[in-house]
Amino acid sequence: MLTYSDFFKKATGFEPFPWQIQMASSDTIPEIVTVPTGMGKTAGVVVSWLWRRQNEPETVSRRLVYCLPMRVLVEQTEIAVRQWLNNLELDTDCHILLGGHTNRDWDRYPERDSILIGTQDMLLSRALNRGYAASRFRWPVQFALLNNDCLWVMDEVQLMGVGLQTSLQLQAFREMYGHFGQTESIWMSATMTRNWLDTVDHRSDKLTEVAPDKDDYESPVFNRRYRASKSVYETSWEMPLEEQIVQAHEPGTLSIVVRNTVSSARETFKKLCRQKSDAEILLLHSRFRKPDRDSILSKVFSDCPPAGRILVATQVVEAGVDISAKTLFTDAAPWASLVQRFGRCNRTGEYNNAVIHWIRPEDKKGFGLPYDDEEVTRAVKMLEELDNAGSLWLPDFNEKLKQETVIRKRDMIDLFDTTPDLAGMDIDISRFIRNSDSKTVFVFWRELERDNLRNQQLPDRNELCRVPLSELRKHLKKKSGWFWNHLTGDWVTARNCSPGMTVMLNAGDGGYSREIGWFPSEKKKVQILLTEGIPAESNDDDPQTEYSYESIAQHTDSVVQTLKEICKSIGVEPDEDLLKAARWHDAGKTHWAFQRRFGNAEAGDQAKGKWVIDRKEFPRTGFRHELASALALLENGGSDLSAYLAAAHHGKVRMSIRSLPIETAPENGKRYARGVHEEDVLPVVDLGSGVTMPETTLALDLMELGGGQAGKSWLSRTLKLRNSYGPFRLAFLESLLRIADWRASEKGGEQ
Repeated sequence: MLTYSDFFKKATGFEPFPWQIQMASSDTIPEIVTVPTGMGKTAGVVVSWLWRRQNEPETVSRRLVYCLPMRVLVEQTEIAVRQWLNNLELDTDCHILLGGHTNRDWDRYPERDSILIGTQDMLLSRALNRGYAASRFRWPVQFALLNNDCLWVMDEVQLMGVGLQTSLQLQAFREMYGHFGQTESIWMSATMTRNWLDTVDHRSDKLTEVAPDKDDYESPVFNRRYRASKSVYETSWEMPLEEQIVQAHEPGTLSIVVRNTVSSARETFKKLCRQKSDAEILLLHSRFRKPDRDSILSKVFSDCPPAGRILVATQVVEAGVDISAKTLFTDAAPWASLVQRFGRCNRTGEYNNAVIHWIRPEDKKGFGLPYDDEEVTRAVKMLEELDNAGSLWLPDFNEKLKQETVIRKRDMIDLFDTTPDLAGMDIDISRFIRNSDSKTVFVFWRELERDNLRNQQLPDRNELCRVPLSELRKHLKKKSGWFWNHLTGDWVTARNCSPGMTVMLNAGDGGYSREIGWFPSEKKKVQILLTEGIPAESNDDDPQTEYSYESIAQHTDSVVQTLKEICKSIGVEPDEDLLKAARWHDAGKTHWAFQRRFGNAEAGDQAKGKWVIDRKEFPRTGFRHELASALALLENGGSDLSAYLAAAHHGKVRMSIRSLPIETAPENGKRYARGVHEEDVLPVVDLGSGVTMPETTLALDLMELGGGQAGKSWLSRTLKLRNSYGPFRLAFLESLLRIADWRASEKGGEQ
């Protein structure tokens, strides 16, 4: 058996530092990691988790959730993690969570050891049950898997803004409301103090911390990096900045220029390109599509050309990007950000005379944007006293953290319900994800004409470009944009955009350049990327239904067996209510309206098959068979829990029951909701394994507030379940059934 040192070296090629050994050997997982830049935080956490899963699996969660503030860090981290897994010959899953990503396997196998890497936008929004750039119908499953049996790692917390407080509150809520499996969190940064981790519901006083000690500093590699010299000078106002950059740049080396805003970075890049320099000049920021960003990064990580390379960037290189410059220019910024930027210069101590030039902000209101003016002013005073920015010479970090909006218990409880309001809108979680000046949306471009708008699929991640919400709103005042309406199953004009939304733009309207990224003033047609896209799902769609023929009994037997296998593999004992929900989950498919989609003239027992009529011509618009299943369960003595789990197995009927604008009211004036009408009759049907549902007449009086003859209302029942089980455990139970249904459906389709 390998020792941990041998295991770490096999994974990374390096001997572990003492602090990295402590991560794997301590009795409990340290919640705070404060390590200088360039000292292997990512490897220290990921490899120690892998070691524990291989040797002491009961001591650590099944899923490692690695949360990063920027997209460019996600892709670099994924490359490193996959290399470590390959070196260790492990079959641990590794997935990245980015908008439009077509890999849908990560939420289908809760029993597998998995590493999930994503930005705080993608991960925190899913953990709050409002997944950005994800199908709304998958929100509850991803909410469940990211709040149960997982170890969260928040890296570079100094860049997370309000997302840091949200991560702290989420951990407090998990401990407060309960969860399945071990669910823990780690917060990491080279610039962080313990009091940053205090919120209204989360206290840091009992958290354990790992940091370098005497043994680390005596390590030759650690010592060389820690003592790497970086002379500090202020730039001059007497010479244009671009001329100072070219003059300071040395052939054969990398120079980095970090500007605080995309607009200033773009302007500096353009001016540098007009200089008579032989150096390769690149621009990098967060507003590129993936293929274009990958092309730039491949050059950044390649060997420098003879004349060297000048990289103009924003905060995307501020942390986690493993590059090292001999010369660094940087705008004045909050001290925590500056320390991270210093870490991109002479990173491994390879230069004897590395230099950092800092740019004093202009004397005008808002000079620190996108940062707080006071924080930048304090940093300027520290820069004025600094001669060397190497880790050894940096002053102690004691910066206070300005807390933004903090998510509270009431907010978390309300977010469990994924039902949109009467106007079709959802609770806005953006204030819990990013600071107010950092709200973004996702856009993609297609060649659009009047007759092809409806046929457009959702984008894959290569097409997506993240842009500021404020800039898109200005763009849409002159140009058109569209978003997918899940109720009508159409692309509709985007008028009131909200954070996290995915908007389709017309390529002919411009707005993007492969060299400089999102640029609303760009008039040229945007180059379209050839992608497969993702089929868009609407309320009336049942993507798990269009497989080879199966009866309800055949499919149900498969779902129950798959559910038992999943539960056994994760150590959860399936109770009677969960199994009964699985047995009855498709009973509502016997309804004539559902069978008519297959071409059957009357009610029947077909569960899977090919639709023979177009979605727009379904006989009962808005019909949801899972609501009929839940109502039938209650009519036949099923519990509230089993009925809820059956109703929720597509993510379209959960906490509330009400009619939709797309439905047609019955002529007799009786109640109706989700295509089910009062006194609809389901015929006798075989549910498999000797279970038969008798002919059942459906009642809808429980959709009324206060209930009716059937007892309490559906809302009061589901609220009681949520409060009794807690939001995380209840979501986990409904996800187990949904996942079993997905996998059984695919298995039946393959057969």
